[in-house]
Amino acid sequence: MTKTARGQEINMAALIAANDETVAVSNVSMNARGDILGPGGEIKVPAQEVQKEYYEEKLNAPKDEIKTLDDLQEKVTGKKTKTKTKKETVIEEKEWEVIAERKFTRDGKEFVEYEYSDGSIEEKELYADKTTKK
Repeated sequence: MTKTARGQEINMAALIAANDETVAVSNVSMNARGDILGPGGEIKVPAQEVQKEYYEEKLNAPKDEIKTLDDLQEKVTGKKTKTKTKKETVIEEKEWEVIAERKFTRDGKEFVEYEYSDGSIEEKELYADKTTKK
C-alpha cells in the first residue's frame, strides 16, 4: 500500500494488474506490463523475454577499463591523447593573448579583469600586496 500526499491509501500492485494491457504512452509501442506490441496491439515480444535478453547482454558485456582521464578521452574520441601536466598548462596560458582589460570596483577594492583569447577570464586585485597601517 502506498499513501498519497492527501493520506489516501493506494494498492499499487492492484492498480498495475488492472491496467497491464493498457498501451503505454511512449515512442516505443508497448503496454504497461512491458510487452512489445505489434500491429493491432497484439503482443509481439513478451516482457519476460525483453528482461531476459537485457540481463544476458548486460552480464556478457565486456568491462571497460577506464582508470584515467586519458583512457576516457581515448574511448570517446578514438584517439590516444596525453593529459597536460601543470607545467605544460602554465606555459600554454602564457601564450594566450589578452584581448580585453577592464578595471572595476567591488566591496571598496579595485580589480582588473583580463579576458584571454581562449575565452577565459582572470581577475586580479589591484594593490593587494600593500597593507594599510592604522
